Amino acid sequence: MIGNQFVAFIHWTKFEGFLSVNSSQIDGVLIIPRASPSDSGIYICTATTVSGHKQESQAHVTIINPPTVHIEPDRLTVSQGTSAELHCHAVGDPSPTVRWTKLGEILSNKSLVHGFSVHYKEE
Repeated sequence: MIGNQFVAFIHWTKFEGFLSVNSSQIDGVLIIPRASPSDSGIYICTATTVSGHKQESQAHVTIINPPTVHIEPDRLTVSQGTSAELHCHAVGDPSPTVRWTKLGEILSNKSLVHGFSVHYKEE
């Protein structure tokens, strides 16, 4: 109801965009199957009474993209006394934070972490 009038129609729109072609609206509920980051945005629900009175409400929707991570190289053999360097490639939305550990332990002071890379120097 809006005031004392029954709602006859509920319609969803997306501000400055289009609803996903796969989306559906059932009994006032917007369903976005297999949501992706491109579905993020401001969604507007408009309720209309039988006499034409309209009321709107907005929802801010953010679809996150889980991080994917891989390390290069994934195997490394170096001679004692030389340096080893590993690079972590991590992407996602929001951007992931990378923290290096060695089997769950804090890295030794021989390790230098710079951004997504770790450099290990054997002394």
